[in-house]
Amino acid sequence: MLERREAVSADPDAREVRTGPCIALLGLFGGRNLGNEASFDRMVVLLGERLPDARLSAIASDPAAIAARHGIAGVDLAPAASNSISYRVLNRLLLRVPARVVHALAAWRTIGQIDAVVVPGTGALDDFGCRPFGYPADMLTWCWAARLRGRPLLFVSIGAGPAVDPISRAFFKWAAQSASFRSFRDRPSKAFVTGLGVDTSSDPIAPDLVFALEPPARTADRDSGRLRVGLGVMTYYGWAGDPGRGAQTRDTYLDKIALFAERLVEAGHEVRLIVGEHSDEAAVADCRARLRGRLSDELMARVTSGPIDTFAELIDAIRETDVVVATRFHNIVAALVCGRPAISLGYAEKNDVLMADVGLGDFCQSIEALDVERLHRQFERLVAEREHLAALVNTRVDQYRAALAQQAGEVAERLRSAARTHT
Repeated sequence: MLERREAVSADPDAREVRTGPCIALLGLFGGRNLGNEASFDRMVVLLGERLPDARLSAIASDPAAIAARHGIAGVDLAPAASNSISYRVLNRLLLRVPARVVHALAAWRTIGQIDAVVVPGTGALDDFGCRPFGYPADMLTWCWAARLRGRPLLFVSIGAGPAVDPISRAFFKWAAQSASFRSFRDRPSKAFVTGLGVDTSSDPIAPDLVFALEPPARTADRDSGRLRVGLGVMTYYGWAGDPGRGAQTRDTYLDKIALFAERLVEAGHEVRLIVGEHSDEAAVADCRARLRGRLSDELMARVTSGPIDTFAELIDAIRETDVVVATRFHNIVAALVCGRPAISLGYAEKNDVLMADVGLGDFCQSIEALDVERLHRQFERLVAEREHLAALVNTRVDQYRAALAQQAGEVAERLRSAARTHT
């Protein structure tokens, strides 16, 4: 349980008592998705700059991981009453009603101890890889608790949609209606929530939170003389995320990625395989296995990979590249933050919209309709124009960073008001 009047510092060695607003950050945090973790990290930094006396907590998928990394206490996004076999059997027989009651009571108690709830970035309102009574229902429970408790609920630079299941769509509609402030990271996200029947007429568009990162310094030129391509791969089973039904989708995608990587190294380039979630390491291993069957040892030596456990490590890996070809949204974001021209092989509209906005709209494909010949042509053009394209990217990212700084001021003022209301 959270302590309402005791500060929890982002610095685990700090011992000062803070008296600012008690703010809970809500979402799928503490897990293995690097983009989600980067969004959480950015909000912690922004709040630390704007509200240095704020007391932060987390409502997260893995609060223990958040506590270990930030020294921020938290509770589980989906708390369980018991792990006993008898409880689990009873819960299943009663259609999970007992678990929902436990969750609602826990949310009510927890929200009563804080001043405001912030949902920082991520695809907060989509049902990628989840069923309605999983994450969508969990999110709704916390949002309703905030609304019923009279606590401000802020959705900040979130992604929204698509949501395929009609029950998930209803849950996301009610969650969005509970918010006292909403901003969306792109127009399709706002349009999705509008299409659910929510009045978004006064809701602004603001960039993804990860663009608040300061651009990393450019690494020194390498001696090899070869172009190094960052190739982001993903363990992708289709939108439903079903390994059984989506196995063919995954294998077809990896076959095409491996073919593209083979052509890159045969053309004299180097390939650095990168990931956006720890589950993607399996895709890296499978891609390397495919290449080992087709490339000589000399050429295989030009295909490198390595552990990427944090977003900072992802940034470090991309800094060592010249251009990036990737699937995951935050792999693309990381490339743009580093000023690298990129090609997107996305599974949702969010990639295409971002790429168009930074001047790379001609360099997109869908993961499920990936054409390797077209990808090769896009790559050749990207390389030929990369200095010009990098300049476009850097200019736009600077604008994103300025817009996020402006939004941070408004969010901070709303949270100060929340503290005055509930103290």
